[in-house]
Amino acid sequence: MFHKRRWRGFQKTLVWRTQGLGAVVLRLSYSANGSYSCLSRMRKPIHQFESEPLLGYKTRIGRYVSIVVLAMLSVWLLQGCGSSHEAPVSVKILAVNDFHGYLLPEKQLVMSLPDPDGGADVRVNVGGAAYLASLVRQTRAQSPNTLFVGVGDFVGGSPALSTWTTGEATIEAMNLIGLEVSAVGNHEFDRGKAELKRLQNGGCATGVPTSSAQEFSCARTGAFEGARFPYLAANVIDHDTGKSLFPATFVRRVGSVSIGFIGLTLRDTPQSTRGAQGLTFLDEVSTIREHAARLKQEGVEAVVVLLHEGGSTSTSSLRDQTCADLAGPIKSIVSSLPPTVDVVLSAHTHFDYLCEINGILLSQAGSYGRMATEINLSIRPGRGVTSKSGKTVPIINDLTATAPKGYSILSPDPQVSRLVEFYDQLTRPLRTRALGFINSNILRTDIDGAGQVVSSGTRIDVADHPIGRVFADALLAMPVPDGQTADVAFINPGGLRNYLPMLEGGKVDYETLFGVAPFGDALYRVEMTGESLIRLLEQQWEAPNCTGKRYKGICGRVLQPSNSLTYTWTFSPEGQGKASGTGKMIDLDSVRIHGKPLVLDAIYKVVTVEFLAVYGGDYFTAFTNQRISLQNIAATDMDALQAYLSRFTANSPLTPPPSRIRCVEKVTGKACEIPVL
Repeated sequence: MFHKRRWRGFQKTLVWRTQGLGAVVLRLSYSANGSYSCLSRMRKPIHQFESEPLLGYKTRIGRYVSIVVLAMLSVWLLQGCGSSHEAPVSVKILAVNDFHGYLLPEKQLVMSLPDPDGGADVRVNVGGAAYLASLVRQTRAQSPNTLFVGVGDFVGGSPALSTWTTGEATIEAMNLIGLEVSAVGNHEFDRGKAELKRLQNGGCATGVPTSSAQEFSCARTGAFEGARFPYLAANVIDHDTGKSLFPATFVRRVGSVSIGFIGLTLRDTPQSTRGAQGLTFLDEVSTIREHAARLKQEGVEAVVVLLHEGGSTSTSSLRDQTCADLAGPIKSIVSSLPPTVDVVLSAHTHFDYLCEINGILLSQAGSYGRMATEINLSIRPGRGVTSKSGKTVPIINDLTATAPKGYSILSPDPQVSRLVEFYDQLTRPLRTRALGFINSNILRTDIDGAGQVVSSGTRIDVADHPIGRVFADALLAMPVPDGQTADVAFINPGGLRNYLPMLEGGKVDYETLFGVAPFGDALYRVEMTGESLIRLLEQQWEAPNCTGKRYKGICGRVLQPSNSLTYTWTFSPEGQGKASGTGKMIDLDSVRIHGKPLVLDAIYKVVTVEFLAVYGGDYFTAFTNQRISLQNIAATDMDALQAYLSRFTANSPLTPPPSRIRCVEKVTGKACEIPVL
């Protein structure tokens, strides 16, 4: 007969094997009054407990209980280790994605919020690092178990303030706010893996392509400590080591429970950045499955995935929490994940959505720090997540006069404000140089959460944009070394990071222009046949470019053409998304270059950016596998834009040019429902 009183006053470690899962360890305390409590419960690989007696227990006096007694004890003790009488732990997660260095509260960053009383939508100003900091601080004050996490693209594709400090200003701001962990995004790789490692580990920048950026590295203190938070890169394999570039997972203990985070970026990162050399990007689903299983073996109660990949929906999460008309890679990824995953925080497509798929809570919080996702978890020790919910929180700054009922206007955090002000003043003289004049805002075709066309929201990739036309015209006008002119120029929609606002007196300054084109991409001239040009245009709607961002059922990624090219394409649901090389959307008879019909066997000179010409980025592989020749023209996209804008004076400003692309519906012959600005 086993007598509990013999255990009184002891602390004991109980260890036993579990089929395929290593060892489960209970650390127990038995008190003088005859009661026991579970100090901790964990599951770890068996090799970590080689010194522990397996299938037995030990006490301070080294006694061993037989395997038969242990079998009886296991059932009795395990019921109390993480059992229902232990109170669940409430955990709140605040997540942001695609911040892209938007440190200042930009006037053009606005969004429409629904009136809870059913009135008209209310427009509010959103964003700014100091206001994000206030949201995090307030949330932590109300809920101490708050974790602030990121889902990638904190840097890259950023305004001048962040870019000219090589991303250091943004990393320092996140350090001050207390970011705990972040996945890498595709734009973290824009300057290559060595520069990304520097952002993680610290040190001053060397050899940065933009001279002014190198000037402002380590500018504040003479040193740069790097990110205090870990970047995660579960599916990014470094060729130099054969291992993941950064850790795959991060475990955070909150009270009596553990939360495991898995961080990764999209498998197709090499198609959306020019800095992916020397790296392999693995499949998202298999990577998540592997690490979720390992985290569970190690005893975490909750698994949260930070995945820099996303999709599109037809409405905002502020109005709908069903992910209405969800499309894009994220849908199939989440649908393929095991039930061990509790939450997937997504990114990359700049949409906002929130819903459950197969019991997994899925979200994305727009972009540019306009909003955050708030996830609320109730976690029972030893058992897991018992309830979960979420909401989208707009980051409303004090440029807003009045917020609708249920929303609050944030005040800037003083510490982060001082940091941003330092870098603002440091870079302002260069950023405010006048470059040219325009007579109205030159827009990028964006929509907000209500589906309304706005000045700055989620970019519609199936449209050609006024700013895209200007960008392409600037590339076309850039002289090449041999003095020959190009026939056509293109810029991909992902290269358009903002619209071009008209400042006082119609002025365009360096900062606003840099906000449109922050990458500093080298320009190339590519020679292609007319037939290859048609193949290039068809790739706009073929399967690889028909996944992420849809607009009213229309998918694709439309290259922005110069004024020398016009054409018509025909939309049909069954015609889009064809396999590569099989699309037939272009009306061949409509294609004109400099007003003349395209000739299939003629050779045309095309100017575009390095991302497209050299790497075939965004799946435009015709640039790489169907070109005749390739020539670097010794200039960058910003060189071309500055030279082009300088032609326009206060007396003769630039007017937004008209569309060059026409879309018609196959069945009706009517114009497609794509906004044409």
